[in-house]
Amino acid sequence: MDREKPGKRIVSHEELMEGIRKIEGPAFTAPELAAGLDLSEDSARERLYNLVDKGTLSMKKPGHRTVVFWLTDDQQSDVSDA
Repeated sequence: MDREKPGKRIVSHEELMEGIRKIEGPAFTAPELAAGLDLSEDSARERLYNLVDKGTLSMKKPGHRTVVFWLTDDQQSDVSDA
């Protein structure tokens, strides 16, 4: 039986953004996104940091290991305009 392992699938940018927008609440963590898209936490974290670098997301590290992400104001207005 040749099955894909969870967390080993390729997610397009559109799927990633849709997954982010579906998360309830103003902020989220990489593990939350990973679970919703069946990605590894490391892959989700890497993709999120790339979106921070591009200005799509903002982030804050409120604890020793916890990092929360949220859509920038520009991205939020794109969601509410849709």
